Amino acid sequence: MTVRDALGGAVPALRAAGCETPELDAQLLIADALGVDRAAVLAEPGRAVPHAARALRPGGIIMVYLPTTIQVHQAVMALVEHPDFGLIEAFETLHRPWDISRMSMRPAHRMVAHTGFIIVARRVVGPVPDKSGTLPGEPP
Repeated sequence: MTVRDALGGAVPALRAAGCETPELDAQLLIADALGVDRAAVLAEPGRAVPHAARALRPGGIIMVYLPTTIQVHQAVMALVEHPDFGLIEAFETLHRPWDISRMSMRPAHRMVAHTGFIIVARRVVGPVPDKSGTLPGEPP
């Protein structure tokens, strides 16, 4: 049985059981069974955080790609509020194509300024200090 076969059978069962996000739940259940150390979340990442925390091994990485700042804020807040995630970083991606030929290489004349945001966080065991060295709940 392949992962695709397992997903194909799990999604209808989860939908029948009343799950609000059966596709996402099926993927995360399979990830949990496999003991993954990486998870890429593309839809409703804030709702996926508790599931990803259960599915990821300690030290595992969750990666989220989002197009808007509102979604980034919601996802980062969900990660910050969950005790099993730390080392959270969000950054914007810019798409800058390059023209490459046998004799030269240079940036293309046109650049799309914004293509999206990426959030990366690590599944941790215990509290993680922020960039200033302060642990969560400690006075600065």
